[in-house]
Amino acid sequence: MTRRASMLLAALLALCATAFAQEEDAGEPTTEVTWLALMVNDGKVGHVQMKRAVADGKVTTTTATNMALARAGVPLSITQSQTVVETLDGKPLAFESSSLLGLVKSVAKGTVGPDGQMKVTQTLSGQTMERTIQLPEGALFAEGLRLEQLRRGMKPGTEYEVLTFMPEILSVVKAKVSIGERQQLDLLGRVIEGIRVTLIMSVTVPTPDGPVKMDIPSISYVNDKGDLLRMDMDVAGLKVTALECDETFAKSKATSTTDFLDDLLVQCPRAIPADARKVVYTLKPKPGAKPSLPTTDTQQAAADPDGTITLTVARLEPQPGQVMPYAGDDKRAAAALEPTTYVQSRDERIVKAAREAVGDATDAAEAARRIAQWVHGHVKVKDLSIGYASASEVLQTPQGDCTEHSVLTAALCRAAGIPARIAAGLQYVPEYGKRKDIFGGHQWTQVYVGGKWVDLDATRPPAFRDACRITLATGSGDVRDFFVLIGSLNRFDIVDVKVVE
Repeated sequence: MTRRASMLLAALLALCATAFAQEEDAGEPTTEVTWLALMVNDGKVGHVQMKRAVADGKVTTTTATNMALARAGVPLSITQSQTVVETLDGKPLAFESSSLLGLVKSVAKGTVGPDGQMKVTQTLSGQTMERTIQLPEGALFAEGLRLEQLRRGMKPGTEYEVLTFMPEILSVVKAKVSIGERQQLDLLGRVIEGIRVTLIMSVTVPTPDGPVKMDIPSISYVNDKGDLLRMDMDVAGLKVTALECDETFAKSKATSTTDFLDDLLVQCPRAIPADARKVVYTLKPKPGAKPSLPTTDTQQAAADPDGTITLTVARLEPQPGQVMPYAGDDKRAAAALEPTTYVQSRDERIVKAAREAVGDATDAAEAARRIAQWVHGHVKVKDLSIGYASASEVLQTPQGDCTEHSVLTAALCRAAGIPARIAAGLQYVPEYGKRKDIFGGHQWTQVYVGGKWVDLDATRPPAFRDACRITLATGSGDVRDFFVLIGSLNRFDIVDVKVVE
């Protein structure tokens, strides 16, 4: 799950960085480059390069992010780049987005037609998928945002909204811009005046239980020309800062490899028995946080007037005697049989592996159990060194952690006719390093059997799990699912735990 956090971080940086650009005559052939040092929790982890080139009647804007993070001490290199091409007056023409996370690379390219329809080709794990996205009227890329900024001006109190396309998640988001007062900034020892700009991105994420809207704020500081000087934002409780600097410092060695896994651990006030069947958790939101936890078939969330959340989690065993493939009328279950970007259930190799895993089982619960056991045995190298891989990639390269287990399990279940989705949240661990009784980020699978969504975890046999976990979001395994998580991840403390006998 921490890998999706890092991918989202790079995507947000690209969007925020391109929201403000330099003011000059867009008709003259030019190439301008801005460098930013990237900091997480005050430690330098990488850099961002922004390039704007004007030539042949087009404006090409490129934002490249490079950073090094860690998970449980295992280094993770992240490279992400987005390029958008527009006319001189800001009309979208094309885009290309690529990311390299560890060893896994994904690329998306798109061209915009005169009717606003964008034909997109996405390549992941050697597989190419095509789709068409309708850009809503008024949706802007980087140059369009720059021109809108110039038109609106930088007078304190100015507010406006724009629609902008986010290539990394192939979605259009609404952004509200608010211009504030001038402030003195310390940019790595340089004191300079900047204009405060608040940007709130509203992202609507489709989930199995309906669309979820998330507002993601960031604070930027720009000079009178609109050059970006500093950007501050919060990603799952991590303090992220980008500071304008020269190329030498931007590309200098990182002084920190922030450990996402360690930073997202949550202390549990007591030990929880491994076979607990029902647990009641009391969660206290951190100052200013408003976590929203889903109610599912395995957990019920209730918020008190003071914001405290009472979360009841119960182990749910699947009912035997359920046939497959699923042929019921539940729309969510039917949708959970379809392939997605990371859960390629119609890949011929996935279908063949599903048949092998299921064997002669005709009962859905037994088939799901066999699939989880098969995945557990297939992923032979269980570590944190692989990138955020899709199901097809995991089938070919049997290596990874919970994310790899979950997407492959979901894909095999869907291929076998068992509705499956991805669940992400926190898992109780009695001991981790020098710490005891903690909850850490985890991802697993849920299958729809007997009219209920049941937890299925290939990383921790037996497959159908206990009540020692907290679900924060459900989805299809795509990167954009993490937008739902950031509203709750690292946003609360566990202040009480009661195990119900």
